Order: sequence, then C-alpha cells, then structure tokens
Amino acid sequence: MSKPVVFNQTVLRDGHQSLAATRMKTAQMLPVVEKLDSMGFNALETWGGAIIDSCLRYLAENPFDRLRALKKLSPKTPHQMLLRGQNIVQYTAFPDDVVRAFVKCSIDAGMTNLRIFDALNDTRNLKTAIAATKEFGGHAQGAPAAVGDGGDDRRLVRLRAVPRIDPGHERVGTRLDRHVRFEVRGLGARGAREDLDTVDEDGQCS
Repeated sequence: MSKPVVFNQTVLRDGHQSLAATRMKTAQMLPVVEKLDSMGFNALETWGGAIIDSCLRYLAENPFDRLRALKKLSPKTPHQMLLRGQNIVQYTAFPDDVVRAFVKCSIDAGMTNLRIFDALNDTRNLKTAIAATKEFGGHAQGAPAAVGDGGDDRRLVRLRAVPRIDPGHERVGTRLDRHVRFEVRGLGARGAREDLDTVDEDGQCS
C-alpha cells in the first residue's frame, strides 16, 4: 500500500527567513495561525533555523513565548522546527547537556517534530539531539544535507554529497521516526554570529 503524500507549511519559518531575513514579528503571525491550523497540514514549521537568533537580536522577542503563542492558536497541527544537531540553532557545537536542555524546553513549549541535520552529515552530531527528542516525547526526523547550485548537474551534486543514513539510524544509537532530506542551496560566507543563550544554567527555558 502506497504512503499518502503530506504537506508541511513552512511560511512561518522558512517563508520569511528566505524572503525577509526572518523579520516577521509574532504579532504579524497570530492573525493567520488559526486558519493554517484548519487546513489539514501535516505540520506547521514555525521555529528553528534563524528564528531564535532574529527574535533575540533584532525583534526583542522571547522565541519560547512565540512558540507558545503560536501553538495555543493551532492545537490540532503538530509544530515542526529545524535543529542543527549539536549546533542547536547556531554555528558552534554545544555540550550534550545543553543540547538536551534545549530540546526539552522546545518540546515543553509546544514543539512536536524536530527535523535534525548536520551541515557536514556527521552522524555523531545528530546522536544527542535525536535521542533527547525521543526521550522527551518529540518526533525525531533525521535530515541528511545536500548541496545544489540549481544548475543541470544539481541531481549529481545531491547524489554524490549525501551519504546514506539508514532508516534504523543505528549509527546514532536510536531509531528515527522519519527520514527526510534537507537541501542547502548556495553556500556563501557567513558573518560572525554572537553566542545566544536560550536556556539557563539549571536547564529552565529563558
């Protein structure tokens, strides 16, 4: 029996991250959330990526408050986020206890599906985040990263760039709930990023 095709709505995360430098404020999102919740999407991608950075650095918002507010208005649809494995939502690796605390706080605030990837497809950087997601009741999705330049050779680039991550994910020590692909297009130099503290020393959401 064939599996049904499902659709994830990414406008509240990747939509404005790609088109407007992640500058949508929570108040701009709230009017449409209930309508999105009624449309039967598999998930609403509302968090992760650059959302946390933008909330704290440019919008003077608490990203956990945003997630709670969005989830309150869309209780029927699972929420989805993009998590950079051991890097969480930054560009530097964090200790296991910080990764676990962030995953727990995210799920406690209303996150369900965590789409977890490592930019270099190093499965060692996925292990802690996947295990924590399952421990705290989330839905773990492993996402190998691929690079495409949009040209005619894009398919070849993808096939050569992505190592196989088997559905059982024995190499990270736990079984995935879903296996998906995350595609990165156009690699450019990144500027310096400030460190962002999203959990307190005692592991409580800030």
